[in-house]
Amino acid sequence: MTTQEFINTLLARAKSAGFSAAEAHYVERDSFAVRVQDGEIDNYAVNKTRSISFRGIYQGKMGNAASEALDEAAIDLLVDLAKENAMLIEDEAEQFIFAGSESYQTVNCYEPELEKITPEEKIAFARELEKVTLAADPRVAQVQNCAVTSGSSQEIIANSTGLYLSHQANQITAGVVPVVREAGMAANERASKTTRNFAELDAPALAAKAVQKSLRALGGEPIPSALVDVVLEPEIAASLLSSFSSIFSADAAQKGRSLYKGKVGEMVAAPCLTLKDDPLMPEGFSSRPFDSEGVAVQTKEVIQAGRLTTLLHNLQTAAKDGVASTGNAASGGRASIAPFNFYITAAEPGTEKSKEELYAAVGEGLLVTRFDGMNAGVNPISGDFSLSTKGVRIQNGKLTTPVAQVTLAGNFYNLLQQVAAVGDDLTFNSPSMASFGCPSLLVKGLSIAGK
Repeated sequence: MTTQEFINTLLARAKSAGFSAAEAHYVERDSFAVRVQDGEIDNYAVNKTRSISFRGIYQGKMGNAASEALDEAAIDLLVDLAKENAMLIEDEAEQFIFAGSESYQTVNCYEPELEKITPEEKIAFARELEKVTLAADPRVAQVQNCAVTSGSSQEIIANSTGLYLSHQANQITAGVVPVVREAGMAANERASKTTRNFAELDAPALAAKAVQKSLRALGGEPIPSALVDVVLEPEIAASLLSSFSSIFSADAAQKGRSLYKGKVGEMVAAPCLTLKDDPLMPEGFSSRPFDSEGVAVQTKEVIQAGRLTTLLHNLQTAAKDGVASTGNAASGGRASIAPFNFYITAAEPGTEKSKEELYAAVGEGLLVTRFDGMNAGVNPISGDFSLSTKGVRIQNGKLTTPVAQVTLAGNFYNLLQQVAAVGDDLTFNSPSMASFGCPSLLVKGLSIAGK
């Protein structure tokens, strides 16, 4: 049976089984990945997956089930498992199957021309990227990783209220990691680009960026332990924002897992800083017209000029706080909460600083270019972090020598208040379920443990 026939039959079967409301969330994904080494294919993978998440209200409780099969047997299994799951639920919170928003904005996240790019063309680009990277500088000893990945997805939400929503998206990413060597020293840094236009992938430009980043890291040495002013490069600032993004979830706040509980309306960051979530961003790689509960998404300033204006809500957390959902339910089944295109920007347009202006404002300090151990070195509840760090020393307002073997420690809640200036180089990291972006940030008084 077709996907539409399966969903219709599933919802009808749920009604006959005693569910007062039910919803099906279908996701289909196609992915491609190739990695080359010495001009040969080192790894190649093509996958197609599809899954259906079912949830329904049975005797006032929400039951959930999921399946990768879409056949007659799966329908009965989903209904039976969701009913059993509902009977085990002890949560007395009100449950919702959403009837739909008044309107949904159009967000184009799918480029049909990208689907015409053949595997052979992607492989050829990966080989070319490796070749030009090796030739970019005599100090490039080898290419540690060179890959092209692409993917497309289709999502459908349909429920017993008559709601039917669908969304398509696709993208392609190329990345390379050269190893550079000089005087017995070695360094390797990654550069990548994600796009929906294959023609925008520029192998020489990507190779030059990766080699430049790697050469800049050669010969790093520790600096003395101290409280220093730092400039966080965009990718570094975005990785911190990603690691601590859960603190902006209303669910985390309601459960005491975020220090922002009860802080809406208060100043929580520097006045020069605004934090946005924009699911409707035209070029955003996590843009979409609706969240996983079918609520129309909206662009919002979570922090506006330092003031916390809202947390991120789904229907259940919004009901608890007596507010409207912000349209940030994520994943199928029992909805969690997550941002979409989540990024920091200057509170006032025109106040952004160039990198050179940021370095001059620091005077003596550190440009942070890399964190290691992100998984183990952050506590998303307390906000504390302690991370092995690499960078470039700033002296007399200028970049000087590479720095390594130091640890940067601080607290993310405090860091947002310590931001003294915002750069003009907003950059988004490679997207996963969400996209995180930042410009360079000048942060006052972080702790460096070195020599």
